[in-house]
Amino acid sequence: MKLNDKFADVFYKTEFDVLKITRGTGYDRSEKTEKLCTLKGDLQPYGGELARTEHGLSIECSMRLFCAENENIKAGNHIEANGLRYRIEYAENRSLGMTAFLKGVQTDD
Repeated sequence: MKLNDKFADVFYKTEFDVLKITRGTGYDRSEKTEKLCTLKGDLQPYGGELARTEHGLSIECSMRLFCAENENIKAGNHIEANGLRYRIEYAENRSLGMTAFLKGVQTDD
């Protein structure tokens, strides 16, 4: 087991789906949702002002996610956790995994 795996077992308690959402063009503006993977992470409330102060980012966000490194955690994709959906505004690799900054989005459900 890698250090990253041991760290994840202790701190990453929230299971979430990573989604790719595309919208049709022209007359067909329907939304297509593709589930890319399911991961575990640590989801925390976090504001845009903190993102500016701590990371120098000028983004709107309401949550911060820590998780193991995964190619699907990237800006533009979405995550769904605890019945809520968030758009990934920014993601970066860190020493023990990834950090992503999320903005809540409404769903049609």
